[in-house]
Amino acid sequence: MSTIKGYAELYKSPSYQWSQQEMEEYLDLVIHKAEDIQHLIDDLSLTFRIKNNALPLELTYLDMKEFLRLLVADVLNTIATEEVNIHLELPHDTTVMYPIDPQWFKRALMNLITNAIFHNDPNTPITVKLQETTSSTPNTTSALKIELIDQGCGMDEQTVSRLFQRYYQGTRTKRSKRGTGLGMAIAKQLIELHGGKIEISSQVNRGTHVTITLPPKRKETPEIVT
Repeated sequence: MSTIKGYAELYKSPSYQWSQQEMEEYLDLVIHKAEDIQHLIDDLSLTFRIKNNALPLELTYLDMKEFLRLLVADVLNTIATEEVNIHLELPHDTTVMYPIDPQWFKRALMNLITNAIFHNDPNTPITVKLQETTSSTPNTTSALKIELIDQGCGMDEQTVSRLFQRYYQGTRTKRSKRGTGLGMAIAKQLIELHGGKIEISSQVNRGTHVTITLPPKRKETPEIVT
């Protein structure tokens, strides 16, 4: 806000004549700062809704293999100018159906994957892996495990212990990226809202391993979960 206010006051100053190039450069800065504020407001609103049970999930049975394929494609399209190296490992010859809210589960995984991209060097190998464990209980889905494994710079124990705290941004990113410090906290909240849990292990200079586990669910028509 200070940046936006400062440039607005400069524009009003009669003692200086702005060149077209200067105006375009400073207007770009103002736009970026306004986008930062909007991202922060959106993330704050989402965390508030989750905390107050005001974010109902609209669960839909989806093929998780296809869901992850499309998700990775979206990541590659969104970060088209970056050098990104993502590898998918999916179960063969089977359809993996599971009830999720596609909007919010996608948001959680996008936060995790982009975090791995921006906190590592370009072309750092990142693996997205899906596994299922067949349930012995009749009329239930398999339990799922989704792993995000990178071979990047890793984190120390203190960073890992604080990673899901709101506003904590950890080490500086390897690439230019504006963040709110809420992305990892939001990912954890959304995964837990689906009944799952998330665990992270990491070693400096050896990479990071994120494990998401989703429990078996009864095979029925999903309803809105509040």
